[in-house]
Amino acid sequence: MRKNGVDYRPVSPKQVLADGVGLIPEDRKHQGLILGQSIRKNISYSSLRRYVGKIPTIKAKKENELAARMIRELDIRTPSAEQLARNLSGGNQQKVVLAKILATECDIMIFDEPTRGIDVGAKQEIYALMCALAEAGKSIIMISSEMPELIGVSHRIVVMGGRTVVGELQKEAFSQTQILEMASSQLSPKE
Repeated sequence: MRKNGVDYRPVSPKQVLADGVGLIPEDRKHQGLILGQSIRKNISYSSLRRYVGKIPTIKAKKENELAARMIRELDIRTPSAEQLARNLSGGNQQKVVLAKILATECDIMIFDEPTRGIDVGAKQEIYALMCALAEAGKSIIMISSEMPELIGVSHRIVVMGGRTVVGELQKEAFSQTQILEMASSQLSPKE
């Protein structure tokens, strides 16, 4: 992988976050959330270093302010920041995962199947957020198996087979047929 034109080989999740790269994982329940913890704790988890004082205690006021701001900005539907993540709908759980990554203030965000298992309304909110982040100068990498999602949201589509780029299309050249042809070219038997 290259980041800002330089080879990039991070050694830990902590380093990746410190380098400004965030991941919204495909499986929010097993990789993105701590279901038995509050929304507040889930949101602050990846940026916890900002909320620890000189004595190793959490700066509760700042953590609470962050959670309140993210709940408001992402319209997370919950009675309180203390609600357990497991008690939220799929769309609101996904927004908590997004809030956690947004709280790190990273510049590169990898959205892996960002709308899997959420309703149409929540999907539209996630798409709008991704577009707003891109307009604000953030780099968004979206991995999706949903063709309409790729075509509708992306500015550029890179088709990969294994670890190899097999094709790249700009928005004006998007076509489902061309994308599928590129993807299937990796499946053809080699001569």
